Amino acid sequence: PTPAPTPAPTPAPATPGLTLSPVGSTTAPIPFQTEPPEQGTPPPVTPAPSSSSAPSESPTTPSPSQSPSSMPSGNPSSSPSLSAAPSLTILCDGLTLEEWAQQLLEIVLDISDLTELEPESPQAEAYEWLLDEQIVCPDEEEDVLQRYVMAVLYFSTNGDSWTNCTRAEASAVNPTLCPSDGTRFLSTSDVCFWFGVTCGRSSITEISIDENNLDGPLPDEIGKLEELEDIDFDGNRFISGQIPDGWANLDELMSIDLDNNAITGPIPESLFTNSRLENLDLDSNEISGSISTRFGELDNLELLLLDKNLITGTLPTELGELDRMRFLTLDTNFLSGPIPDTWDSMERLRVLTLHKNVNINGTIPTFLGDFEDLQLLSLFSTDISGPIPSELGELTELRNLFLHNTQLEGTMPQEICDLRTSGRLIQLSAIALEKKTPESVARNPHVVQLASRILPKRVRGDLIVLIYFSFEN
Repeated sequence: PTPAPTPAPTPAPATPGLTLSPVGSTTAPIPFQTEPPEQGTPPPVTPAPSSSSAPSESPTTPSPSQSPSSMPSGNPSSSPSLSAAPSLTILCDGLTLEEWAQQLLEIVLDISDLTELEPESPQAEAYEWLLDEQIVCPDEEEDVLQRYVMAVLYFSTNGDSWTNCTRAEASAVNPTLCPSDGTRFLSTSDVCFWFGVTCGRSSITEISIDENNLDGPLPDEIGKLEELEDIDFDGNRFISGQIPDGWANLDELMSIDLDNNAITGPIPESLFTNSRLENLDLDSNEISGSISTRFGELDNLELLLLDKNLITGTLPTELGELDRMRFLTLDTNFLSGPIPDTWDSMERLRVLTLHKNVNINGTIPTFLGDFEDLQLLSLFSTDISGPIPSELGELTELRNLFLHNTQLEGTMPQEICDLRTSGRLIQLSAIALEKKTPESVARNPHVVQLASRILPKRVRGDLIVLIYFSFEN
């Protein structure tokens, strides 16, 4: 009897994962697995189309030994379909298109969570851009990382609508200014030449893209730029979301400038591991929560600007541990309680603003008179009470003192009035609750001129209700 024919083996199904569809191809997508194939089962590969009707040579099928030894185990809930050129146009140690793209994917998955590679996400768009451009080889890992991270930033903040230096395709539709095509974002030039990017040797050390209409959240991936020292996105108005937790990995970070945006949520606790941080400028946002007691861990902090936010709670005593502090602005929030005694160690302060926190109370500490560098002290529109300490008159560098709309009482100390006589004090605001003020103030021509404008004749001679006045040289 004729033996029955042996049935052809059924190929193992491909593991679902990211897929690449060759541009202009009508063939099935080339699957790039996110898990290694079963032993002895090569990954299915569809050859890239050629210009002739038949391929000139057989497609190369990588053997199991070429598969990476360790691959991510998870899969996105909905796999993106990404486009790639039909053939590899750069020489990368003899890699095929499939091998090159797979190795790039491994690097990307080490930077971003797998779940972030959803279709049309900034991460997926950045990866697709890497594939389309074919600029770097996988062995240039730092270059791949930096180009990918900066591309995620671009797509996350609606880069095509930036004011300056959008990518060439976007500028062709809506022209934007840029010093040169090489400095445009997503150009083929080295990422260190891109707009707002500064490098030390080959690593990104500074990103400064302020007032450029960035719109959207700042990506966690920026935390992978290990040499980054300075982040500056101030004045973009529409940057939203919270400060990413991933920035805690930036051990070299010294400055964060995000003022005048729409950042929300509390300041992440992870940020307090950045021990080199010197400047934290977050004013004019929508930051909420309290001022963490962990601020005392930032030994190098010199500038802390948190004004014009939605911050609540009391003034933390731990800020007194920051003896390098020079600029502290906490005004226009919802803070409460007295100025802590522990703040007496911040003797280097030049600027202290607490105004427009209607529940800040207590008295003006006399130790402020020891802050020899203090130039601006603003406590107006608070519940501060008691007398104005004469020690403030010892502040020879003081230029601006705002004390109006408070519960302060008594007379303005002669020592403070003498600061004007010396020509140092430029602006002073206060409420005089007694009928008599020091003679040097009452006879000052600026005050007399102001009184003649706002007070009835019958009280000009012996009563000056001083709500606001300005001294100018």
